[in-house]
Amino acid sequence: MKKLISFCMVLLLLSMSGCSLLASKENFSSEINDLRVQQNYGDALSKIKRKMLFDQKYTLLYEQVMLEAKRYEKTNIDKSRSELKRNELYPAFKILDSASGNFPQGELLKGELALVLKQRDALLQAKKDEQMLSYAQYLKDSLDGYKQIAPWSDSSKDLSRYYSHIHREAKKVALSLVDRGKEKEKEAGFQHQEVSTYFKLAVALSDAEPIKKAQQAFVVKDGLIKARLANNREKAKQLQMQQKARQLDENTIIFRQYIKEHNFIEAKKMLDQHVFSTNAPLNEELKTLYGSTLDSEVQKSYRMGTQHYSSERYQLALDAWMVTLELDPTHELALKNVSRVKQILNRLENLRDKADGL
Repeated sequence: MKKLISFCMVLLLLSMSGCSLLASKENFSSEINDLRVQQNYGDALSKIKRKMLFDQKYTLLYEQVMLEAKRYEKTNIDKSRSELKRNELYPAFKILDSASGNFPQGELLKGELALVLKQRDALLQAKKDEQMLSYAQYLKDSLDGYKQIAPWSDSSKDLSRYYSHIHREAKKVALSLVDRGKEKEKEAGFQHQEVSTYFKLAVALSDAEPIKKAQQAFVVKDGLIKARLANNREKAKQLQMQQKARQLDENTIIFRQYIKEHNFIEAKKMLDQHVFSTNAPLNEELKTLYGSTLDSEVQKSYRMGTQHYSSERYQLALDAWMVTLELDPTHELALKNVSRVKQILNRLENLRDKADGL
């Protein structure tokens, strides 16, 4: 009886052991399938290889996954080359670096990625500013996207691994941006806004302390330059105002000289050209001076003509009233008197001609 019981116990243990091995095998297959779905061929191949050390039956599974990984490798290389044909360097890098993370055993991926990185380095060394900034902006946008997605993702660990290549690349490019920004700073007539873009992008791509300090140093330096420029603009404005004041003084002297010489035509031209419009009080003063002096000369010449007329000096009267009309062409009395005195002079001329004929 005891032997029968012992035999049954052995059979039970063997049965339980077999079930355990079967369950373990099923769990492993499920784990590998999950990794294949995620296209995480690197981890899948590593796990199968460890199993092969104890059981060569996994060799076939290893070869199947490796074949699948090779197809994945070729697909991503083709995608990368398509991006390069469009001169899209960053998307090509992103495809290859992400694929290398999923399949680190892929030698072709490593070689293709090395070529793309060489092109990247050539771009940074060639200092093609527009392309460099565009490349940096791609990186920044990708990092911003990661920051928005990460808090809501159920698989933050996988997401972090997927974006790790972006973080590495961003740090490298940030250093190049700072170096280029410093070089642009030294160029004659550099644009502050353009240089500022390099430092801002660099800080957005990397939180490294040297990059932060470089950006802060630029901000301080830029602030000093702007203050100096503002001070220079203020000085230039003051000099311009002084120059205008001197010009105004010179024009005022010329105008008063014209009035003194009774050169009302030139004085009127200056008023019509708004030479004194920048100083309203002075403009009104000189207009008043022009008007009062002109009126005074008009009255003076008219009175002189009247005096000559009363003394029967008709030619002198005509000359005086002609001066009046030159000063004021609309002077009604002067117009009438000129007409009258011309008639008198004509009659006197006729009488002289008749007397000479006798």
